[in-house]
Amino acid sequence: MKRIHWTSALLVAFIAGVAQAGTITQVVPYDFAFAEQELPTFDGFDDQGGTLQLDRLTFDWELRWEIDYRLENTGPTGVAAGDFAVQIEQFTVHQLGLGEGPPAYGPGGFFFSIEDVALGAYDGSPGGGVDEYIDTFVEAYDRSFEYTPSDGAVYLDAVTQVGPLETVYGGFGGIGFAWINEPIGWDPPSGPFGTPVYPDDDAIWVHLDSTRHVGQFTVTYDFSVVPEPAAFGLVGLAGLFLVRRRRCR
Repeated sequence: MKRIHWTSALLVAFIAGVAQAGTITQVVPYDFAFAEQELPTFDGFDDQGGTLQLDRLTFDWELRWEIDYRLENTGPTGVAAGDFAVQIEQFTVHQLGLGEGPPAYGPGGFFFSIEDVALGAYDGSPGGGVDEYIDTFVEAYDRSFEYTPSDGAVYLDAVTQVGPLETVYGGFGGIGFAWINEPIGWDPPSGPFGTPVYPDDDAIWVHLDSTRHVGQFTVTYDFSVVPEPAAFGLVGLAGLFLVRRRRCR
C-alpha cells in the first residue's frame, strides 16, 4: 500500500507540472483622424522555441469616435427640417502585420443620420450665419474578440513571433446625402460629373471640421507549456507501475 500511495502522488504531481499555464497582457493606445491610420505595435507571442503553445488570443477594444461637423446651405432659399438627410459612417479594420497577406478583422464602426435640421438661405458669405448648423457627434462602446486554435488559428499564427509586432489600424467610410423634398429654383451643379462647386453652386454642404478615433485595446495571450515526449513516457511508466501493483494484490 505504501508504494502504491507514493506512485499515485508522483503521477499527480507530474501531471500538475505538465499542465502549467500563464497569461500575458498588453495595453495598446491609439488616437488618429478618420482619414489617417495608425501602426499599433505590441510584443508578439514568443513560443520559446516550441516549448510554449498559445491557447487563446483575445482583443478587448475600447472604441470612441468624435466628430465636429457643420452643415451649410449655399442655395437661394432656406430648407426646412426633414427636407434632406445626411448619413455619415465609418468602419475600422485591424490587420495583424504589414503589407498584403496578414489576417485582419473589424473591431467596430458607427453610423448616424442627420434629418431634422433647418437651414436659412445663403447669406453670400461662406461659413457662419443662419445658413449654417454646427454640432458634435460622439459614439463610444467596448467590444471583445477571442481566437483559439480551433476557430482562429490564422490569427494565433500571425502573432506568434519573437519581438515587436507592427500592425495596421485604419478605417473606411463616407458621407451620403439625399433630398426628401428637393427645393425648386436651385441651379444644377456646375462641376464635372454633376458635382457642385463650393461655394458658388446651390447645394447643402457637409464640413467635417474635426474627426477623431481614440481609445485603446488590450491584447491577452493565454498559453500553456508543451509537454516533452519523455514526460509522457514517465507518466505512462508510473501509471503502468500502479496498475501492476494493483494486480499483484
